[in-house]
Order: sequence, then structure tokens, then C-alpha cells
Amino acid sequence: MEDMETKSSMGSQIYTSLCVNLLTVSYGASIGWLSPAYELLSSQDSPLASGPITIEESSIVGSAICVGGFIASCCYGWIADKYGRKIALVTCAVPQMVGWILIYFATNPKYLILSRFLHGFAGGGIYVVIPIFITEISEDRIRGRLGTFITFALCLGIQIGYVLGDVMSFTIFPLCLVMFTNAFLAGVIIIHDSPIYLLRKSRFKRAENALKFYRGFSKDVGEMNSKLKLEYDNMTSLIKTTNSDSTGGRITFGDFLTKAARKAMLIGLALICLELLSGVFALLSYASMIFDEAGSSLSPNSSAIIVGGIQIVGVYASTLLVDRAGRKFLLISSSLCCALGMTLFAIYDFLKHQGMDVSDYNWIPLACFSSVVFFANIGVVSLPVVVITEISPLKIKDIVYSISITFSWILEFVLFQFLPIAIQVLDIYIVMLSFASIIMWLSGVQRQIFTTLCANLLSFAYGTSVGWASSNLPLLASNQTVLTDALTKEGSLIFGWLTEQIGRKRSLIVIAIPQIISWTLIVFAQSWLYILVSRFLGGLSGGGLYIVIPLFISEISDDSIRGRLGSVFVMASGAGILFAYICGTFLPFSTLPFIFTPISMLFLIGTMFHPESAHYLIKKEMNREAEKSLKFYRTVKQTSDDGNEFTQQLKAEFESIKSLISQQTISTGVELKDFLTHPAKKVLIIGIGLMFLEQFSGVFALLFFVSTIFEHSGSSLTPNESSIVIGLIQLIGAWCSTIFVDKKGRRFLISFSAFGISSGMFVFALSSYIINQSNEASYLNWIPLLSLSFGLWTANLGVLTLPFLVMSELMTALPNSSSGIKFLESKHSDLESGSLTPGESSFINSMYCVGGLIGSLTYGYVCDKIGCNWALRTIAISQIGSFLFITFSTETQTILFSRVLAGVSTGALFCSAPLFVSEIAEEMMRSMLSAMFMLMGGIGLLLSYIVGAFMRYDLCLWIYIAFPILFLALSTMLKESPYYLLNKNKLEEAKESLMFYRGFISLTGYGAVEFESLQRYVKKESLLREMIGKEDFLSREAMKSILVGIGLVALEQLGGCYFLLFFAASVLERCNATSISPEHATIGIGFLLLLGAFLSIFLVERFERKNLQCFAAFGIATSMIIFGVAAQLMEHGYNSNFLKSIPIFVISMAIFLASLGSFPLTFAIISEIAPSTIRDYILTICTSTSWIFLIVVFNLSSLLTNEFGQGGPMYFFAVNSILGGIFVIFFIPKNM
Repeated sequence: MEDMETKSSMGSQIYTSLCVNLLTVSYGASIGWLSPAYELLSSQDSPLASGPITIEESSIVGSAICVGGFIASCCYGWIADKYGRKIALVTCAVPQMVGWILIYFATNPKYLILSRFLHGFAGGGIYVVIPIFITEISEDRIRGRLGTFITFALCLGIQIGYVLGDVMSFTIFPLCLVMFTNAFLAGVIIIHDSPIYLLRKSRFKRAENALKFYRGFSKDVGEMNSKLKLEYDNMTSLIKTTNSDSTGGRITFGDFLTKAARKAMLIGLALICLELLSGVFALLSYASMIFDEAGSSLSPNSSAIIVGGIQIVGVYASTLLVDRAGRKFLLISSSLCCALGMTLFAIYDFLKHQGMDVSDYNWIPLACFSSVVFFANIGVVSLPVVVITEISPLKIKDIVYSISITFSWILEFVLFQFLPIAIQVLDIYIVMLSFASIIMWLSGVQRQIFTTLCANLLSFAYGTSVGWASSNLPLLASNQTVLTDALTKEGSLIFGWLTEQIGRKRSLIVIAIPQIISWTLIVFAQSWLYILVSRFLGGLSGGGLYIVIPLFISEISDDSIRGRLGSVFVMASGAGILFAYICGTFLPFSTLPFIFTPISMLFLIGTMFHPESAHYLIKKEMNREAEKSLKFYRTVKQTSDDGNEFTQQLKAEFESIKSLISQQTISTGVELKDFLTHPAKKVLIIGIGLMFLEQFSGVFALLFFVSTIFEHSGSSLTPNESSIVIGLIQLIGAWCSTIFVDKKGRRFLISFSAFGISSGMFVFALSSYIINQSNEASYLNWIPLLSLSFGLWTANLGVLTLPFLVMSELMTALPNSSSGIKFLESKHSDLESGSLTPGESSFINSMYCVGGLIGSLTYGYVCDKIGCNWALRTIAISQIGSFLFITFSTETQTILFSRVLAGVSTGALFCSAPLFVSEIAEEMMRSMLSAMFMLMGGIGLLLSYIVGAFMRYDLCLWIYIAFPILFLALSTMLKESPYYLLNKNKLEEAKESLMFYRGFISLTGYGAVEFESLQRYVKKESLLREMIGKEDFLSREAMKSILVGIGLVALEQLGGCYFLLFFAASVLERCNATSISPEHATIGIGFLLLLGAFLSIFLVERFERKNLQCFAAFGIATSMIIFGVAAQLMEHGYNSNFLKSIPIFVISMAIFLASLGSFPLTFAIISEIAPSTIRDYILTICTSTSWIFLIVVFNLSSLLTNEFGQGGPMYFFAVNSILGGIFVIFFIPKNM
């Protein structure tokens, strides 16, 4: 009403939330206080008259808070329901005040135990009452943000406890904290109880006044306006409905047996387990002890204070994202990031306990712990209380929440009781790995995501096979090489066919085999021939991966997440590259295969648990198996009437797939005319254009030689350190690409990526030239790394990542061998024939590309023949073999064979993994699951960088080999895709596969609809394939697709970002840039690669593919130009610190941009514009062209370096990136 006096509609809600959470701040301070106080209480200067406390006493002090919380959570649900939320909160203030007073007068541990008990009692009441109170008073639009205030206040209190406990005396500190409780008691006077509670107690007038208060109206305004009246009536109706059941509103045992109640309790307990068993909450209370044991460079209390600040930032980020990104996405992302951070912390502590000198890296504990705390507070810690209160039935909301909180206190008690003892008895890395494992187990990842992650273990392993070469080929080129002979210059079509013959799942298993063999060859390498064959097999598997994974992911994923799932392909490869950089830098040459091979084995195990895609199963007329596959990937768990709508949707999807396949199986074979149709020609043109852009950008080749490039660019970092930085940049770029790919579009990302690559290459070339030409240009030594990083970052935004996403709505990324190549080129090479020369290193990496070409040529057939699941297992075996060959290599021939084998597995992986994921993922999740390909690749790349920088060469290989082994183990739990099984006429198996991936118990309702739709799609596709003729490839659409595809591939490869990923450490070392070693620099680059791939998931739809591609292309071009200028200046004697810092920055930016645009989007664009009938063929053509471009880049970059210095290749990459960006602008459709 116009005459109604209104205040801010949210002011009262915000004020109330802040007021009641003053209690939470005080409670948080009681948690954080123990961390800095522990050292004082356990020392000889203990303020207690009884003397220092023991470990057992500190454990009791820590766990006493949980006992109090447990008791309070059992009774405060009843108190809040009986006396109201406001009175319940006031009663929480009393034990808080008494607890602080007890600390002031403490003379022995009993005072502290009782104080902690009272604080826990208050905390239990706070966690029961405040979330319910906030939910009942807040509007829908801000309920999520207000709900996260409790976690923000808790983190703020913990930080206050850290800071004041460190700077104030033991007796002054509690007096300060009492003030928060007093402030709450003063502020709570003016607030009202919740309208829901008052209506439930039939206090209608007070309820009306309360609603006016919380909606910003004065109680004196008279009647409520229509909007407020409607909300009041809805509340009243809800209360009446709750009270009108057969029990008259009384809570009975039957209320807890309803489906909604059981689901709420199950989800609540699961989220509480995830929150508590992640260990974050317990670790915060003993942060100082952990940092002291880990040997952090800062004092334990200072480190704890920093962590507390990070925690606040994380919770604040959660308040911003919770209503935008959604609860589920934040919980999953937070869980995975926490597990990764704890794993890295554990690796550092493990190396320290093994006697390795990690004094230069004592910043890692603080960085890892801070990242864990940050990501935990984005989702794992902050959101469970919000979700539980939102999903619980109104009638039993208080009790359900009380049960969940009571359960949390029990778990918390166990953690507080045993954590300090575990830290003392066990090593910290065991504790961290335990928590990381629990997080992964409880994160609630759906089957589509699990299958995507499992399939992309091969991408990760492939990334390690690429990243290995960068740091280890310099070793082979040194006088201490393990080879007995001197190295001399001596997958896509197959897997495109194979994936149709044996299925996506089996094709992926086949791809794993050359990967495993590739590493095996490296283990036994005695000459260059071993490495040559290993690289060939690695490339073969990689070629298969490019075919199989995008197809698989696109067939299993929902439309809503297909882009993101597809992006995981590139991100996984980037992660593998970074992992290889790190392992190759810090681990012995012979150890690396034993680290990398288990990745493929792990994939083989994982494939046992997921079925073939429903598309393939329907195509093979295996309708029953296809139905089960679709159910599995859509996670259908019920057959009751409540799930009818969902099951009907599943049935519709199944019928849609069947219809589509039936339309594609009309004729008897593929003819040349099928390629002459307008759609086919368009797709071929776009595909070849994208491949041209991808490969001739030079990025992919740079990834192989990044260590060598930095070695000659004047970087002050060691080449391997620089390659690690590059790997991090690439990973960041790929992460960014996963963010932007569905938002900004493929076209934008590829264009941006192309120009970014050219810019980075130009700057890299210029800075390298200046540094090498002048001894007084040392101030520029940071420019080569910076410009190259920028170029690679932009490359991963579009040029490197998007071609594969376009192809099958999946992102792909090729990992690098920076750290391993650098080691084999050095004087420390274990090869009996001596260290490798740069030409031999280039030849070895070229063999990787040859293997990738073979893999990409063959694994399409492998996937079709045996299924993607089995294809991925063969890839894992290939990866394991590649790493084993490297491990035992003493000759260059062994390494050559290993790299060929790794290439085979890589080519096969790019063929099989995206295909598998596409076939098993629901439409709404397909984008997200696709994005994981690049993300996992980026993580593997980063890990390879880190391990290569900190571990011995031979130990790195054993770490790498673990991942394909892990995949082999996990693959045993996976089923073949429903699509493949239907193609093979295995109807029952296809149904089982669909049920497996959708979580269905039986294929009814929506599941039956989806299965029937998938059957029709498979039949239609089979008919259309039989009708394919040469005119389909000669059509305008097909020719344009091929042109665009080759153009994008050229941008991706000729932009130089892949080259930098392979040779980041070597490039930085040659540039002699920055004070950081190239090995360490590549770690940062790997992180940026991961970040780019992650961001690409969110940005791809917001900014469109074309925009991201353009941004990445021109950004990479700028980076390359800056790098080239810096390199030339350094070559002419300019060795300023500024100039030496350019290479690492530029490389990082280039890889980040590439992972944001070109890496994940190139094949995504191709798959979208290609005619459906010949999409697989165009995908194979573009993928094979990509490998050819990469071979050219590897060999041409060496010639340009010898002829023009480090700046030569960078200028070449910059020009290609600019041309690629222009190509994207004019040839990529606007709506991409």
C-alpha cells in the first residue's frame, strides 16, 4: 500500500542475522583459542599452577567441547520448539560467559575442560537454533546468504581466537571475548521471534508484527499490503496443513518414515560426515601444532593466523556464490579441491620424512593448508547447515536438524580426541591422506561425474607422459644419460573406427594398454629406440583418447553439464602435464614410470564400475543393456510413484536416442558423396581450420620443449621450475575455459585465445632476444616466463581446449614432458649413451606425436568394436607400459619406444574418453562432465611439474605409473556405455548400463523413456551411417566444418602453447630468466593451466566459445611477442632482473589463456558444427591433423631456435595465433 511506512526490506533480517551470530563469533574464538594456547599450556611457562599439560590432557581439553555440543544438540531442538528461538539463543549466552570466566581463573586442566564443555554446550545450541531461526525469518532471495553468516561468523571467531590468543596474555584474552556475548544480549532485545514459531503457537498478532519487522514494515502501519498478506497467509496455511494430519500436529514416529524425512536425514548425515570427516574443523583447532610438525617457514601461530584469514575469505566467497552457483556444485567442487590440497600437503610431508631437503619449499604447508581451508569454507564447511534446514520437512525440521548436529558432535569428539595423538604417533602425511580419501569417498559425486573422472585418469596419465619429457630429455642429452646409444633423428583413424566396433568403454581400455607399455619401455630403456617407441605408443593412446573420450562423454552426459564434463578432458590432460613437470623435475628418471603407470591401472579398475554408453548399445541393438546404461548415468534410484516424472523423462531421453540412431542407420556404408554435402564440407573446413589453429599456434609444441625454451630464454629460474610454473598456468587456463566455455561461447574463447597466444609469443621472443643480447637487461628476466605463461594461459582458454569440446562437447588437453626432457638433456641423465641433444629431444617428442596420430586414427574403431570402457583400459595399459619403459631405460631407443607408446595411449585417450563420457552422461550434466577432461589433464600436468621438481627422476616415474594402474582398478566397477551396447544389439546389457549410470533400480517411467529414446537414436544413427556417401563430405556444410576444424587445430598447435607445455623448463632455462628455477616456474604454470581449465567450465556459456577463442588467441599472441622480445634482448646481453622475469610470466599467461579458450573449445566447436552423420569422421580428420601439426611444430621450433634464437619460435607462434584469431572472427559462427 502506498501509505505504508517501509524500511529496507532486508535490513531487519540482516541485523538479526548479525546479532545472533555474535554468539557464533564467541564460540569460534573458543575454538581458535586452543591453537595458539596449546604451545603455551604445554611449555614450561604454562600459566597453570599445576604446570604444563600433557598430550593426553590436551586431547581431553580439545574433545570436551564436543561432549558439551552433543548434550546441547540433543535438547536444544526441544527448547527451541517449546520456548521459542529467541529464548533458546539467550540461554546459549549463559554457558558462554561462564566458560570465559573459568579460563580467566584457571589453575589446572580441569578448569579448561569444564570451560570447553560449556563452550561446546553453547555451540551445540547455536548450531541447532540459529540455522532454523534464520531460515524462518529470511526471504527466499537472501536465505542462502544469511544462512552462510553462521559459518562466516564462526571463521571470524576462529581468526580472532588465533590473533588475540597469540598477542594477548592468557588472562586478558577471555575478558575481551566476553564482550561479544554481552553485545548479543544487548542487541537481541529488539528482535522478534520467528513468525513460523509464533503461528505454530497460535500467537497470531505477534506473528503478524514479527513478519512486519522482518520485512521492513513498522508494526504501526495498520493492515499488511497484498504481498505481505500473501506471505502471511501462506505461512498460516502451511502451519494448518502440518497440524491437520491424523496426529493433530503431534510428531510421531511415522513422520520420520516418510520418503521426504528419510531423504532429509540421509542427506543430512552424509553432509555432516563430509564436513567433519574432512578433518578441516579438527585441523583448525590444532593448526599451530600441525605447522610446527610440518616445518613451515613461518611461526606456527603466524601460519594459523594466515589460515584463519583465508578461512574468512572462503566463507565470504561462499556467501557470494551459494545462490548463484548452487549448493550441489559448490559442495562437489569444494570436496575435490580439499582432497587435492590435503594430498599435496601429504606429499610434502612424506618427502620431508624421507630425508629430502625441502627447506626451499617450506611455504608449501601453509599454501596447501590455506587452500584446503579456503575451498572447505566455500562448500564443505559452510553449506551443510543450509542444505539440511532447507530440505527437512517443516513438521520435523527441528528434530531432523538436531539429529544431524548431534551426530556431528559425536564425530567431532572422536576427531578431537585422537587427532593430536595421531599427529604425534603417525606422520602428518598419513593423517592428511586419510582425510583426503574420506573427502573423495563422501563427496557425493554422481555416476556420470565418477565415470568422467575415471575415464579422465587416462587423460591425467597422458598428461604425465607429455610433461615427463620436458624435464628428462635434457638428462638424456647430458653426459650422465642412462641410454647406451646416442639418440639420432630418426591413433586417431584407428580408434575412430574401433570405437564403433567394440564400444567406447572397451576402446578406452585398449587405449590404456599402450600407455602402460609406453611407461614400461621407459623403465627398461637402454637406447633411444626405447624412448622412441614409448613416445609412439603414448601418442597412439593420446590419439585414441581424443576420439573416444569426447564421444563417450557426449553420449553419457546430460545437455546441462555436457560442456563441463567435456572440459574435464583438457583439464585432466593439463593436470597430468603439470604432475609430470613436477615429478620429472624432482624425481629420478627411472622412478617416474612407476609413478605414472598406476594412473592407467587405476583407470582400468575404475572402468569395471561403469557401463558402455546407451548410444552405442542402442546402435548395436542391445536395448536392454542400453536401458541399464542410461539408468546408471541418470542415477535413477527409485521406482515409486514419486519418481514417475523423472522416469518419464528418462524414457523420453532413451526413445530420443533410439530415434536419432535409427535415423543414422539408413544405408549400408560411407561413400565419398557423404563428405561432399554442405554440412560435411562445412564441418571438415571448420575442423581442419581449428586443428590448424591449434597446432600451428605452436603452443602444443612449446609444451614439449618448455624446459628447453626457458633454458635458452634467460630465465633466472631453472628450466624445470619454469616448466612447472607453465604447467600451473596451463591448468589455470584450462580451468578458466571450463567456466567460460558455455557462457561466452567457443568462438569468442578461441579468438581471444589465438590473439593471446600471439601476444605472449611476441613478447616472449622480444624479451628473450633482449636478455640474450645484453648482460645489462637482467631486470627483464621475468618477462619470458610471464609472456609465455600468458600465451599458454590464453591457449588453454580456447585454442588448446575448445576444439575437443566442440567435437563432442568435451574439452581436451595434451600434457607435456617438460621436466623429464630437461633431466635427460642434463649431465645427470641416467642414459648410458649420454645426455640428449636438443634435436634428439625434439625427435623424441615428435615420436610422441606419431604415436598420438596412430592412436587417434585407430581408437575410433576400437571404441566402436569393444566399447569406450574397454578402450580406456587398453589406454591405461599403454600408459603403464610407457612409464615402465622409461623407468628401466638405459638407451635412447627405449625412451623413443616409450614415447611412441605414450603417444598412442594419448591419441586413443582423446578419442575414447570424451566419447565415453558423452555416452554415459545425462544431458544436463554433459557439459560439466566434459569440462573435467581438461581439468583432470591440468591437474595431472601440475602434479607432474611438482613431482618432477621435488623428487628424483626414477621415483617420479613410479608415481606416474600409479594413476593408470588406479584407473584399471576403478574401471572394473564401470559398465560400458548404453549407446555402445545398443549398437551391439546387447539390449539387456544396455539397460543395465543405463540403470547403472542413472542410478535406477529398474527401467521404468523416465528411465524407460530415455532408454527407448536412446534406442531410436542408435537405430537412426546406424541408418544414416549406412547412407553416408562422398557427397556428404563434399557438401558446403561439411567442407566448411573441415576448414574450420583444421583452422582451429592449427591455432591450437601452431600457437605454441602445447610446445611450451612440453618444453617449459627447457625454454625458461635457455632464457636464463627470473630468480626462480625453471622447474619451480613450471609448477606455477601448471597451476595456471588448471585454473584456466576450471574457469573455462564457467565462462564458456557466458562469453561464448568464439569470444573465448579470440581472447585466448590474441592473448597468446601478445604473450609470445613479449617472450620473443625478452628472449632476444637477453641473447644480446641485456640481463636485467626485469627482463629475466618476463619469460615465466609470459609463458604462464599464454598457457592460462590457452587452457581458457583454445585447449577446451577447439573440438567442442568442431563437434557442434559438423554434420551428425559424418561427425566422427571429421573429428578423426581434425584430430589426426592436429597431431601432424604438432609434429611440424616440434621439428620446426628447433630449426627456428637454432637459426634465430629463442625469439624465433615465439614470433612464429605469435603470427600463427594472430592469424588464428582472425580466422576465428571470420569463420566461426557468431552463436558459438
